[in-house]
Amino acid sequence: MPTIEEATALATEFASRLTSLTASNVASNVIWRDLFAFTGSLRTFYVNDVVPTWQKLVKQAGVKNMHLVPGTVRLISQGPDMNWFDAAYAFETTSTPAIEGTILLSIADGRIWLIRSILDRLKDHPDIDEYKPQSDPEGSTVTKSTTNGATEDKHVFGCAVIGAGQAGLSVAGRLKSQDVDYVVLDRNSRVGDAWRNRYDTVKLHTTRDSSYLPFNRTFDTSYPVYLSKDDLATGYEEWVNDFKIKVWGSTTLDKGTWLPDEDAWELQITRDGVPMSIKARHIVMATGAGCQHPVTPKLKDIDRFKGTTLHSASYRSATPWKGMRGVVVGTANTGHDVAEDMLAAGLSSVTMVQRSSTYVLPTEYYKKFQDGIYNQQMPTKVADRIAYSNPLAIARLSNMRILHKMADEEPERFDALEKANFKLIRHGDIVYQLFERFGGHYMDVGASQKIAQGLVSSNVVV
Repeated sequence: MPTIEEATALATEFASRLTSLTASNVASNVIWRDLFAFTGSLRTFYVNDVVPTWQKLVKQAGVKNMHLVPGTVRLISQGPDMNWFDAAYAFETTSTPAIEGTILLSIADGRIWLIRSILDRLKDHPDIDEYKPQSDPEGSTVTKSTTNGATEDKHVFGCAVIGAGQAGLSVAGRLKSQDVDYVVLDRNSRVGDAWRNRYDTVKLHTTRDSSYLPFNRTFDTSYPVYLSKDDLATGYEEWVNDFKIKVWGSTTLDKGTWLPDEDAWELQITRDGVPMSIKARHIVMATGAGCQHPVTPKLKDIDRFKGTTLHSASYRSATPWKGMRGVVVGTANTGHDVAEDMLAAGLSSVTMVQRSSTYVLPTEYYKKFQDGIYNQQMPTKVADRIAYSNPLAIARLSNMRILHKMADEEPERFDALEKANFKLIRHGDIVYQLFERFGGHYMDVGASQKIAQGLVSSNVVV
């Protein structure tokens, strides 16, 4: 591992090499991930394709003013055989449209093994990560049209964002920073209701520092490290008010029709119970990975069961069931939360029914991994660029290497679960769970110990 001074000197040298990169500058297993900077898309290039494609696209873009960003060289170690340093470079292009961007290099043994190129903004446009609250009231573009002799308002927007969760609000904020006329449509009456309306004990299993919306640290240090559902709802609502984000609550999208002659969508919506029509040139669907559609299996003779049955989407609290017996079908995050809630509410017994093995990942393991970039010192926009420009193939290997080592250091934690008849995966793949399966894992915030102690029983269904 070089010293920070040696790494900075080598990183400075690479600034002049990047516009004319050759095979001698890169490792034999080099990977390049482009985020809209040179390909206009999300593309990953591997090994032999990297250098010729880089040379071609960099030349086409007319890259200029390439320079090392001061203070961005970071030494990274993931064990005695995995040491490298990262460095960030700013650049511009002369192509149309001209852009400003960032290149992140990962360098080991004097060669580049990972390139990440990121579109930061269009030239002469505002920074998408910087925006100050404005005192001017929001207003949509309104035109008048006549239908059957009656005059009606037709709202016309550059973009309609469907959903006012974290993704939808983030998109809206960045649209506003670019002076794009937009509107956010959400079926809930208040911003944050998607969280408020969940079960009472919901809290994040990831840290506060990874939950911010754009432009500020949405949750200051007075908030807990692991935010509750009400913390999230309050912070998001305050952010919307601070930055005057245009959100139409109690609004559903009923139908959309593409109008080729107008190069726009006509959207039939219902707002506060009143049908109306708006137009938008672009639509962003921010309705969640699972789109919030609960699935309940059809169980034979379920009508003979005299107790209460409900999907977790309808669950709020176990308090009314004190003294009764509770069964939770499913052993991922929500299942564990509900089982722990039942135990705290004083149910006479709590049983989790498990069909397949569950990846159990202690939340403190993931926090240690996450704290490397999402912390009070690292600007969120820098952390986001590092985290979300990383190819998933590399993120997968890096996560598994670190998290598996942590699991091996305290095997008794997982042995105790297995002795309690819980089927677990101790050496799992969190990238698979999050990005391919969209669940099926448990970030352990305490329920695993209760299972190991026999306070919550586990039954396996084959």
